Amino acid sequence: MDANEIKEMLHEDPLSICEHILPNGKMERREWCVGSVAGEEGRSLKVCVEGRKVGTWKDFASGDGGSNLLELWARVKCMTFVDA
Repeated sequence: MDANEIKEMLHEDPLSICEHILPNGKMERREWCVGSVAGEEGRSLKVCVEGRKVGTWKDFASGDGGSNLLELWARVKCMTFVDA
């Protein structure tokens, strides 16, 4: 399985992925919101879980962001993209 296949698989159920890796988050419209990649409660980090931008994420406090859930998984778990 290559990285593109993994990304596609993660994007099949993005809300479940977000709930798993960032359990302190909450849904607001089409986004999973949490404090940061550290997972604390808050609203700075937003992950799109519906629509054409599914998987994109941005932490508006730190400026970090990415285009897919595999990148987010790696950041949350403090792993390299390859290890994730």
